[in-house]
This record gives sequence, structure tokens and C-alpha cells, in this order.
Amino acid sequence: STLHYGQAEPGGIVNVVRKKPQNNEFANLEIGGGNLGREYANLDLNGQAPFTEDINLRLVMADDGQEDAGEIHDLHKQLVAPSATWNISSNTSLNLGYEYQRSELTWDSDQEIFRPYEDIFPGVNLKDASKHARPDFTTDFNLFNAELSHYFDSDWHLDAKYFWHREERLGIRTSSEAMLHTDTLIDYSELG
Repeated sequence: STLHYGQAEPGGIVNVVRKKPQNNEFANLEIGGGNLGREYANLDLNGQAPFTEDINLRLVMADDGQEDAGEIHDLHKQLVAPSATWNISSNTSLNLGYEYQRSELTWDSDQEIFRPYEDIFPGVNLKDASKHARPDFTTDFNLFNAELSHYFDSDWHLDAKYFWHREERLGIRTSSEAMLHTDTLIDYSELG
């Protein structure tokens, strides 16, 4: 769950398959928007390395934002994810990938926690209850992965995987800041 959404409660996701380089060349650009200040742009480039046919390269980039999302606003998330696949032999391949995400949001500090009760109790909002909490939240997320696969035959193969993850958070998050357009990162056709 953390690998896909950043800081999150455990559970709910069993396996995440990132988009990997393919054998064919393509370029996809998607731009869109909607109500409440919704805007997004996604770029997906795939091709072979210019110096050899054994290495395929892929670059996925995204910029995703929304001005108003209920209790949070000014939600902005950016992604850069280059990856490479080296087909060392017909049975062996090496996949390398790096992912950088930056996420920013501001939560509504005027949100009511306790409602006023007649003239006895004036009520309390989030700003009054957490005076030292900053209203904005920022996270920088880095993920590097390497995977070596060797197929002995159609029934047996060996995978060696390495992941390195680093995330810096600044502020208090009151709700999820996951990308609103999740198929930017995940290839759903490869999920089992």
C-alpha cells in the first residue's frame, strides 16, 4: 500500500506491478480536467535504446491536481518514473526503475470538530484545536527497484528483487494525497 499511495495504513493491496518497458515503441499524452479545479497531464514514452536492441526504455511523467477536494484543497502531485529492461539473454532479463513523486496539499483548518450548542458552547474548529499544526502538507517520495529474472524452463524461474524507498514528510496529513489518476503508474493488464 505504501509503495503505491505513499504514507498509508497497511492492508488493501497485495501486489503492485509498475509499468515496465515494452518491446514496441509508443508515445501517449493525456491531458484533462474537470470541476472543482481538476487538471491532469500524463506522458508515457517507450522505445529501444539507440545503441542496442537488447535494452528497452520507458518514461512515465504526470502532473495531477485539484483545487478543491472536500476537507483538503490545492492538491498537487507530480511524478517522474524512468525504467529500463535489459534482455541479457533469451532466458534472463534485468529490470531497473526509479520513481520520484512530490505531493502537496492544504487542509481546511476551519473545519468544524464540535458543533456549537445554543449559547452555552460556541463550538470548536480544527484551527482552534490544533494551533501549532501547519495547514499544508508536503511529501517527497523516492523508490528505486531492481529485478533480475532467469527462466530455467517454462515451469521454473528465479527472481531476485531489490527495493530502496525513502520518503520525507513535512506537516500533518489529514487525508490521503494519492494520485487521482491511478492508472498512470499501474499496468492493470499485468495484475493477477
